[in-house]
Amino acid sequence: MGEVNAATRDVRPSVAPQLTAAFRMAPAPQALVIGASAAHVERRAATTVARGRVRSLRWHHVLLAGVAMVGCFNLAGDWSADEVSRVASPGGNADAVLFEENGGATTSYAYSVYIVPRGRAIDPRADSAAATFYDVTRSDSAYGVNLRWRDSSTLYLEYLYSHRTRVAEPFVKVGPHAVHLVLRKEVVDTHAPSGGMLWNLRGRPH
Repeated sequence: MGEVNAATRDVRPSVAPQLTAAFRMAPAPQALVIGASAAHVERRAATTVARGRVRSLRWHHVLLAGVAMVGCFNLAGDWSADEVSRVASPGGNADAVLFEENGGATTSYAYSVYIVPRGRAIDPRADSAAATFYDVTRSDSAYGVNLRWRDSSTLYLEYLYSHRTRVAEPFVKVGPHAVHLVLRKEVVDTHAPSGGMLWNLRGRPH
């Protein structure tokens, strides 16, 4: 036992400087490895977060696109165009016809004016309107446009306010005659019932 202890005591002085030198050199490479590993982990974490955000944005855009498509289908499915007024000219050769277009709950009423030979039917998808209105009113509670013939060659389009108005043909040929369309805004119809024109023609719910 004494010899083992002596041998051990003899070895320690010669090994200690080598172990000390080894430990002194080891921390630097080890620190570099650890530092590189931490940076790598940090980069991977940042990349993962970024990818997650991109996926989130992609799904957000897909969701918005889906909502928009649903909204378009609803509007397309609810669209309707109905004749709500037809007034014959004093000479009896032409009709001024008003169509009300309804795009659904998210839109206002649109109105189109046609000048056609007396009694002729109108296809709003195929025939061209002489004038169009969007969000047009006859009073502070009634939508629509009033058609009033001044004479056989002049038609007044009377309304209170219109968000958008377009006259495609100020003069419309009907056979050998020409009809002049004249806009008359800020005309209040105190007798016009509130709401849309078709709704009132079909009868108000009680």
